[in-house]
Amino acid sequence: MRITRPIGVLLLALLFGFGVVAPASAHDFLVSSNPANGSTVSTSLSKVTLSFNDIVLSQPSRPQVEVVGPDGKHYETGCATSIDRDVSVPVALGPSGTYVVTWRIVSADGHPVSTSISFRYTGPASGSGAAEAPACQAASPSAASTPASSGDQPTAMIALVIGVLALAAGLIGWRVWSTRGQRTSGL
Repeated sequence: MRITRPIGVLLLALLFGFGVVAPASAHDFLVSSNPANGSTVSTSLSKVTLSFNDIVLSQPSRPQVEVVGPDGKHYETGCATSIDRDVSVPVALGPSGTYVVTWRIVSADGHPVSTSISFRYTGPASGSGAAEAPACQAASPSAASTPASSGDQPTAMIALVIGVLALAAGLIGWRVWSTRGQRTSGL
């Protein structure tokens, strides 16, 4: 099959339009924590720190971290703070046992991410815990849900618009070329 110039222009426009791919977005994930997941800690802690692979956003909502002890009480003593990739929350741990750290952050891609880790504490009690999380933790991370890829819609829309524009450019180019070809053949 012989490819004529108009078809070639159209194929190039389609290839360009649909070949443009938006960068993939991925949710932030935990790289490390202090204390580490599954570890045993025997010394008193003043904070729990979570380190992520990318910058943690503080908008549209601030990071939330809960530290719940073996007795079901909350041992975070204040609000979580974030600096670049690290999120920390002050703690005063209580009795020996397993503590569960649950968090909810907004990834660099704008999606909320939540999950948890645990560690075993065998050190001295420095706090008595509270039945409820501090006021800044009002929306419980454990009850938070992560919306399914709704944030990917703008990326798909941009790719679609670029594809349509490339197709339109190809059709216009073909029309101009075919009109020019008719004019030169009539001379």
